[in-house]
Amino acid sequence: MKVWDDKVCTVRVHRHVVRRQNTLQSRRLDEAVGKENPVRVIDRFVERLDLVELGFSNVVAEEMGRPSYAPGDMLKLYVYGYMNRVRSSRGLEREAGRNVEVMWLIGELGLDHEHIDAGGTFGGLDAPGFLAMNPHGRVPVIDDGGTIVWESHAILRYLAARYGSGRFWSEDAGERSQADRWMDWSQTTLQPDFLMGVFWGFYRTPEAQRDHVAIREKVAACASHFELLDRILQGRRYLLGDEPTLADIPAGTALYRYFGLEIERPAVPNVVTWYSRLQARPAYRKHVMIPFEELRGRLAGAVVDAGPHATGHGLLTGHGTPKVCFARSSNTRR
Repeated sequence: MKVWDDKVCTVRVHRHVVRRQNTLQSRRLDEAVGKENPVRVIDRFVERLDLVELGFSNVVAEEMGRPSYAPGDMLKLYVYGYMNRVRSSRGLEREAGRNVEVMWLIGELGLDHEHIDAGGTFGGLDAPGFLAMNPHGRVPVIDDGGTIVWESHAILRYLAARYGSGRFWSEDAGERSQADRWMDWSQTTLQPDFLMGVFWGFYRTPEAQRDHVAIREKVAACASHFELLDRILQGRRYLLGDEPTLADIPAGTALYRYFGLEIERPAVPNVVTWYSRLQARPAYRKHVMIPFEELRGRLAGAVVDAGPHATGHGLLTGHGTPKVCFARSSNTRR
């Protein structure tokens, strides 16, 4: 299987990230991280180390000037990458650029695959061979033994239908339609408000360039969307019942960033519980929970975002040149 995908710049941590902060948040971000999440083990391990004794510099922040890298956070990021078999900053860069919706499902299905970087500095989007598969010259695209599929939600449906044995996309047309409704709602309602209005409008835009009126409107719209999801999740483990389906993937990929931004959020306990369940899934942790601190305040030279929302639209025009990933699968399970 071949998968063309988006890519972003190198992931680095510019400042000390305090996950327990309360500023501008209606609840602490720490409460959205499941008690059994492996990142808590990493936190405890690094926090018990004497970084000064181990020779780390800048352990104590200077009172003046731009904050330097927090060595504890950098070490946590390194350990996280090591635990997930991402052994270098270049590898973290690649991981941050993958289509998280498609890669999350590939991980859930246990499909062997290979990523090959293309596009941007690698070239390839305008190559005749690529355009022969997707005439739009956009990503993501998969080639599964000669079957070409483009657009992320079409890819999700294809993979679930071919390899999911009814797990993520039912063989019953009526049940399938329920997943389809939430996928389409996420793409047309949740994702534009969150990705473009909040993540791009607030997080990725330098503070001096932000449209605060528009941001407040989109933050309020997102609050309404997540309150809706909270009502739907009452008494349910996942959006459609006791097991995850394609309905959970487009909306679920937004949670990592939504709960990671310094914005006001409503009390949505059912969404938080749902998020904790998703974090307990190895494929979600590996393919969705990718650090994004490097993207703060970055518009110039930005590429198509690697987050879940860009992938539903293929290429987001007007945001630079996309980079892609190319994956080949033997169609076997790990």
